[in-house]
Amino acid sequence: MKKQEFQRIGVVLKNMLKDEKFRQKIAEARVLELWPEKTGESVARHTKQLFFKNDKLFVEVDSPMLKSDLVMRREQLKNELNENVGFEAVVEIVLL
Repeated sequence: MKKQEFQRIGVVLKNMLKDEKFRQKIAEARVLELWPEKTGESVARHTKQLFFKNDKLFVEVDSPMLKSDLVMRREQLKNELNENVGFEAVVEIVLL
């Protein structure tokens, strides 16, 4: 039987946070949480889908007017979301 090595939880968490893929997933989850706060209640209410694929944030809204507004603001939103998570989680916002 193999002897197990024990590590402090702080060391384990610190090592996990150094892992780029793990950091990306945590940042993506935070971006999804921040979406209603950064876009406002009306946009959040009309957002039908919100998901990540290959570092791109895909957003589906049910209003053409809202979609055109988001097209104009997507670079600003991307920067704000990335700034809030402290990591470039969003490379691009794709509106569906």
